[in-house]
Amino acid sequence: MRPLVRIDVIKGRGRKELRLIADVLHNCAVEAFSLSVRDRFQIITEHEPHLMIIQDVGLGFDRSNDVVVQITSTPRSLAARKKFYALAAERL
Repeated sequence: MRPLVRIDVIKGRGRKELRLIADVLHNCAVEAFSLSVRDRFQIITEHEPHLMIIQDVGLGFDRSNDVVVQITSTPRSLAARKKFYALAAERL
């Protein structure tokens, strides 16, 4: 199953910045999950700041609360998921 990537962001970014975020996340997914470049299904949703409440859950890293990524697809290995999120954190 092809992954559906939902990207939730705080309102205020321009069209170019939103496209850059989507492009970076897609490239990370292609690399981490061995996808075809054309396997791209993304939905970007903008929210008012008070509608995104994201708190630290003690994972030991600094978290921004302005971008949330959800990936829906067939299960991926833990290693592939860790690779995706490491690439995304580094590149965003």
